[in-house]
Amino acid sequence: MLQQALRYKDAGNLAEAERIIRQMAEQSSRQARGRTAPEYFDILLGDIYRLAGRFQDAEETLLKAKDGIERRLGPGHESALPALMSLGQIKISQGQMANAERYFASAKEISLQRYGANDPVTAEALNALAVLYMMVGAYDKAEPLLLDALRIYNRDPGRFQDSIADVQMNLSTIDRERKQYAAALKRLKSAFDITGSRYGDSHPNTLRILNNVALIYELTGEYDQAEPLLQRNLQGQISLYGEAHPETAKARNNLGWLYLYKADFARARPLLQSALKTYIEVRDRQLQGIRTEAKGVDEREMGRTILGLLKSNANLANASSSLLPGMAGEAFVAAQAIGRTEAARALSRTVTRLAAGSDRSAQLIREAQELTAQQQSAAGELARLQAQPPAQRNAAREAQMRQDTANIQSRLTAVGQTILREIPEYASLARPKPLTITEVQSLLRDDEALVYISSFGGANGEGTFVWILTHRDTAWNAADDGLSRLWPAIETLRCGLDPSQWYTQEGNRRCAELTGGSAREALPPFRADIAHQVYQVLFGNSEAAIAGKTLYIVSPEPISSLPLQVLVSKAPSVAVPRSGNELRDTAWLGRSHAIAVLPSVDSLKGLRAAERAARAPEPFIGFGNPVLLGNRQCPQSVMPTDDCDVLVGRGVKGPQIVATSRAPAPPSYAKMFRTNGSADVDAVRALCPLPDTAIELKCVARSLGAPASRVRTAAEASLPQLRRETLSSFRVIQFATHGLVASEAEDLGAGVGEPALVLTPPATAVAADDGLLKASEIARMKLNADWVVLSACNTAAGAEAGSEALSGLASAFFHAGARALLVSHWPVQSLVAVKLTTRAFEEINRNPKLGRAEAMRRSMAEVRDNGQDADAHPVAWAPFSVVGEAGAVSQP
Repeated sequence: MLQQALRYKDAGNLAEAERIIRQMAEQSSRQARGRTAPEYFDILLGDIYRLAGRFQDAEETLLKAKDGIERRLGPGHESALPALMSLGQIKISQGQMANAERYFASAKEISLQRYGANDPVTAEALNALAVLYMMVGAYDKAEPLLLDALRIYNRDPGRFQDSIADVQMNLSTIDRERKQYAAALKRLKSAFDITGSRYGDSHPNTLRILNNVALIYELTGEYDQAEPLLQRNLQGQISLYGEAHPETAKARNNLGWLYLYKADFARARPLLQSALKTYIEVRDRQLQGIRTEAKGVDEREMGRTILGLLKSNANLANASSSLLPGMAGEAFVAAQAIGRTEAARALSRTVTRLAAGSDRSAQLIREAQELTAQQQSAAGELARLQAQPPAQRNAAREAQMRQDTANIQSRLTAVGQTILREIPEYASLARPKPLTITEVQSLLRDDEALVYISSFGGANGEGTFVWILTHRDTAWNAADDGLSRLWPAIETLRCGLDPSQWYTQEGNRRCAELTGGSAREALPPFRADIAHQVYQVLFGNSEAAIAGKTLYIVSPEPISSLPLQVLVSKAPSVAVPRSGNELRDTAWLGRSHAIAVLPSVDSLKGLRAAERAARAPEPFIGFGNPVLLGNRQCPQSVMPTDDCDVLVGRGVKGPQIVATSRAPAPPSYAKMFRTNGSADVDAVRALCPLPDTAIELKCVARSLGAPASRVRTAAEASLPQLRRETLSSFRVIQFATHGLVASEAEDLGAGVGEPALVLTPPATAVAADDGLLKASEIARMKLNADWVVLSACNTAAGAEAGSEALSGLASAFFHAGARALLVSHWPVQSLVAVKLTTRAFEEINRNPKLGRAEAMRRSMAEVRDNGQDADAHPVAWAPFSVVGEAGAVSQP
């Protein structure tokens, strides 16, 4: 039976393989003394789940197997090696490199202890760990491992030819990255001598070597030698996989970039167009299925394709102004394909949970997931067949697998069309459609502009592209400065805004180095000169286009982790303004423009459609001050009074806002989730309490004319209470509590954590209540809110530059029916939240036609220009961003 199951597994029939293995496991367990350890079956099942993309199931099963082996045979037993290696591969697929390293390192240590330093099992573990290090650019760590693996394989070169060739290719990559091109070519020749003679010129490994040789010729400027190799590689990939396969797309991408280097943009463009089309189609299929938690299509390779296409279009447009509209429009649509990063991956976990029900919608989604798994298995089997030596290739079997793949795709397409027709809201979350320039312009009012920023950097190339769209006009700018310059600039600015960046010893050292300042300063040193440099990159050629406009900004990480109202539009008189006058005289972008941010371009379409809804009847409901225990390191209350008039500053000079936050440091959520996705209630309860938020909610409710009974704190700030509320009845919904953001969720246990808001946890954990309001539950809510206010720690950005700015929460709230969010970029003191939010709402109450972003701009100006000198620092007035609809709220 086992051999039959393995044959099914190799053929891609994973469901049948799983059935047989489960049957074998049950038979073994019924025996008085099972002849086969139960962990053996769990390892087989876990590997099947991994191949199917069912990473949560795979991880739980493999961890069960590993733990069972360790209990029965002791820690470090060699029987756990297959589980550890599979767990490492799962973590790579989920982008969790630190966790993958832990598993591969354990496998290496066990191999060395149990098999010794000269065994092929040890070499396999060394190579796996080295490849991981190469993926994150840690070549100095990878090289000695690879050299050791090569030494082991060379003890029996006849037996391990393929492994020797693979290690030589890996080592050649390290040589190439170090610009040791001659050494890299020598290693590639060694690999080619093995692979070419063993498998022939059309084998995938042979083509990979030829491609790597061509890349070295590119780097040395020998384009004419690279071109025939890349052409040969492309034809070989088409022969192996067909026209619409990721490997074929990668070959087209590489050839397209060669023509970019040769400045032959007309030849580069169609190759890059075709590659991107393939990547988008493959990724769309993956987003229908259970691989939504995996990386799927390599985002770096896809980003390189988009960058190449944008460069081609920009250069062609520069050569002929008549081409500008078409080139800018195509580039605008293409750039949107890469604009969804951490928030999209966090949201994808939300989307998969929508399949958990029993209605027709859930059944359709699950069918799409199952078909996607079948398709991936079939593709894997086809790749395995094609990787055989020529004499062992089975043309009939390969043809059958191609037909099976086509049949699955046909059914998957039909199911996808049904989903689009019957569950459009699912499609909008899982596969948002890019908008064209014309579509965006039709959604904009005369006083609005959409600013779309697409920035790239690193080994794939540098560049920043900015589209500014108004109701009638389009401006498109390309800058050579990319993320390599913007990233440290954003880090520096965040050090001048977020006091928590300085809390750790490493953070203190890094921020002091970046800013030239000190943690001993009363307020963090903000580099206004660098804020002006970033402004010049993004807006320097477009000031006329944005003049007098409310700005909707869509930007990638790390730009999205910065509230752009702190950019400086004119060269500052001093690099680091410190006095009240210096700060007030700075030409902040937020002084001249009302600003809102969007999680994606297409979200504007949904927000404008939501404006037509009737306005909710009740003004406000708020949740905050959950019952949390904290510890002695948690800060004490900083509210000087509970008098809202005094706090907001009505009729009196308000109390000074000081640069302290609600928590001594951003809370770590790395151990908060269990592997099944539920929270550890004890860990939630141990978070620092937030007593000031009760006063904050009271003052906001008062400013909106809502009764005090609409404030839910302490025991009432719980999931059961929230579920009892008719939330669609409230125009403003506020959560004044801790926030769990996507960048922190990325490292949680089994990778199943979601962005969430902390509420009062139950005394004992139950399935329906773990104290966290997660994005998946938010997405299923029915709201009709003009505002959702998240005055929580870091609901807009993570703990460091590059963390996704909207953490998946914004898209979930928009899906539920919110039209705008107010979110914070760093841990915010309650006094700040009271001043900024209540004044913004009062502005709207006085002038119902005033836009949300304009109301927030005026509120920030009031704090900055009319408060104490310390209030003029952006740490006080700039923590919040309006996300979503910037215009006026709907009227009854």
